[in-house]
Amino acid sequence: MPAVRRYALIILSALLIGLIGAPALAGPLDDPIPFSLPAQPLGEALRALARRANIQIFFDAALVAGRSATAISDTMSPRAALERLLRGSDLEAHEQSPGVVVVRQRPPSAPKPRTAGLAARDLSAPPPAPSDENAIGEIVVTAQRREQSLSDVPLSVTALDRTALDNIGARDVEDITRTMPGIIVRPGFEGITTISIRGVSSVVGSATTGIYIDDTPIQVRALGAGGVATSVFPLIFDLDRVEVLRGPQGTLFGSGSEGGTLRFITPAPSLEQSSIYARSEFAYTERGDPSYEFGVAAGAPIVEDSLGFRASLYGRNNGGWVDREPYPDDVITSRNTNAEDAVVANVAVMWKPVASLTITPSVYFQRQHAQDVSQYWPQLSDSSQERFVSGQLLAQPSTEQLVLPSLKIQWDMDFATLFSNTSYIDHTRDVTGDYSFIDTEVLSGNYTNPRVPSPTAFRNPQEAFTEEIRLQSRDSGGPLTWLVGAFYQDARQEASQLVYAPGLGQVTEALFGLTVPQTFGVGLFQGNIAYEGLDSSRDTQSAVFGDVGWHTSPTLTADFGLRVARTEYSFTNVQNGPFNGGATGGTGGASETPVSPKVGLDYKPSAEWLLYASAAKGFRTGGANTPVSASVCAADLAALGLTRAPATYNSDSTWSYEIGSKLKSDDNRLVVDGSVFYVDWRSIQSLVPLLHCGFQYVGNLGNAVSKGFDLQSSAELFSGFVLRLSLGYTDAEYSRNLYVAPGVPLVTQGDKLDTPPWHVSAATDYSFTPFESAPRGYFHLQYDFDSGYNLQHASDATYDALANHTAETRLMSARIGVRPGRWDASLFVDNLLDSHDITSFFHDVPTSGLVRYTAFRPRTIGLTVTYRR
Repeated sequence: MPAVRRYALIILSALLIGLIGAPALAGPLDDPIPFSLPAQPLGEALRALARRANIQIFFDAALVAGRSATAISDTMSPRAALERLLRGSDLEAHEQSPGVVVVRQRPPSAPKPRTAGLAARDLSAPPPAPSDENAIGEIVVTAQRREQSLSDVPLSVTALDRTALDNIGARDVEDITRTMPGIIVRPGFEGITTISIRGVSSVVGSATTGIYIDDTPIQVRALGAGGVATSVFPLIFDLDRVEVLRGPQGTLFGSGSEGGTLRFITPAPSLEQSSIYARSEFAYTERGDPSYEFGVAAGAPIVEDSLGFRASLYGRNNGGWVDREPYPDDVITSRNTNAEDAVVANVAVMWKPVASLTITPSVYFQRQHAQDVSQYWPQLSDSSQERFVSGQLLAQPSTEQLVLPSLKIQWDMDFATLFSNTSYIDHTRDVTGDYSFIDTEVLSGNYTNPRVPSPTAFRNPQEAFTEEIRLQSRDSGGPLTWLVGAFYQDARQEASQLVYAPGLGQVTEALFGLTVPQTFGVGLFQGNIAYEGLDSSRDTQSAVFGDVGWHTSPTLTADFGLRVARTEYSFTNVQNGPFNGGATGGTGGASETPVSPKVGLDYKPSAEWLLYASAAKGFRTGGANTPVSASVCAADLAALGLTRAPATYNSDSTWSYEIGSKLKSDDNRLVVDGSVFYVDWRSIQSLVPLLHCGFQYVGNLGNAVSKGFDLQSSAELFSGFVLRLSLGYTDAEYSRNLYVAPGVPLVTQGDKLDTPPWHVSAATDYSFTPFESAPRGYFHLQYDFDSGYNLQHASDATYDALANHTAETRLMSARIGVRPGRWDASLFVDNLLDSHDITSFFHDVPTSGLVRYTAFRPRTIGLTVTYRR
């Protein structure tokens, strides 16, 4: 029956897309609609036209500065409206693809037409096939909390709009960050996700990367001994764009953005124009189960110019490809056990009671379920035969759910705009782990010794109320632009871990000839629990912040920002069971007043070139450790010169220094963005594993320096053929020794932070028309590479030879498709070369030979069909 339901869903998806796509294939610039645009600056007029017609119009802010547009009050096509706005100027509009227009300056050698129009076609003739959807365009971002062209932002930022996300076939955060320099996302323990920006990352304490859905931060604190609390990342469907900001963003985005910020921006409802976006996909993984998806998004005015909505619904199933064969039985009990499914829904309503006031309530929902983790045992597997096998006794399913209601209010005044964002997060992550081998490894150091099933239940709920208010100047062309704001968040989090091991006595009898009470001095808690850990925490933050840009001349701007916050943290902990040495507990808290300044200078000698330099501070709050049993872990603590693990850990901070340049040709056929950086990271919160007893704590492990460069380049070599390159180099290492005892370093100078030194992503896009009147075809080829590295010196107290090296990875993908009108159909191959490179590594106890790997999904071939209107 499950297979029948799957194929029925696939057929239904195709039928729905067919019904949606039934209208004629006229271009989005050709349908007449009513316009009511007042006389206003040209830039604002172009943005208003784009919103009204539901198209994308890219332009350089400097190119339209000081220009005005006449009023339009008529029913006409968006093409004709563009003609009227640009009439009599030296500007032209170039239609790159259906619904995507670039406004640019007409080359001096080109004759000036009677009216400045869409340069790509004769408006009196029938529209030919669309131009290149893969061409280099400008993206408008809000990385500095105001709309700017990406080329005008004096920060190291990468942004992908909805067209670029579809072109690369992005479905999750790893697909996105793989194409960008300076940011690495990897799978972690029990399905968590780890993220590093310029070497600044952590799986403990508060987050180092700010993760935002629109204006709401959703990152979480790593809480609990189990280490399975993790931030949720939105799946990629019906997003307006994704922005990645490298370097500390503490002034505008708070203490969670010590290393950088990742923003997922959803489309706003339209009050003027209806739109539909639909996507369906079916794919097959070699020696695995099929994967499939279907999603549809729609928006329309309910009351024109006053009330509108945007709604989307998306479902996806990723077929499994790892088998489970409980060790040492040599019998597969579950094939393709690591299947995943997800549902995403988003509803927003925009109400404009008066022209200057906009109120937008919305609800975002996402639920993901994995039947098992994607880890495999190399000793049971043969990657050359596409055989990936886990020896775990039990499946390890997980379910994660996010509900995010929010209310946005925007009030446009003559001198400034007031923004308010009120939101509430309800996020839960439930995991069932398999500690069958961990129990045995902790007791004996060897996974092959006797073991019994030991299911472990993790539960990690998070609730947070967030309010942010900003007042910022409108773009008046004056010498100052400014922004002031206030932020408040009250976040509550829990983490529970219950290790069930009713048969633990069989293990202790076989290993030591002793009962559980004789071995540990205490029996199983409640008769069947080997370890219980219950943690709860509360983080509150209140902050005021401001930013001032002083335009000392038309080409030179100085920027000054400051954020002053008050953070408070409190916790309670209860633990029990033989692996904890009996009942323990604790409470505590801390408060701080961090100050995060930022200074910057940017120089723009022409519309095509920007130079900038900046210095900014990032901050991360401290916290409390889950108490470590001093009796159970006595030997491990003694090896570190300790009798007890620290009860708390302190805050850490970064100072980042950056110099960058953004350069483009006047015809936008070449774009080069680059920056060099130096990050000084102090009092780093890091995980200190106690190698034999199975516990760990968080310590401040000294200082580190991360330095390197980021480079992004796109070049249109000839019409329709674009080469893209992302190149990043990060040299991130500890800058001095930290000793826990004489001659025993916990950290040695030169130990690496967990990020690859080199990251390369190279891609080519080719858009073509095979013959006259044929639909436009396209091809995308992408290659991604991360270099390998060693983490520690062998003399370090926590050195683990089997877990010390991270291998290099290579991945290639390809897509070829056709775009007839509003349709897009493409065939793709992910992992084209069928790479089995290791993407993460897990090792419980140094003396044990048991390791677990994750790798890229094997070669996957599929078909994607998309419809836009």
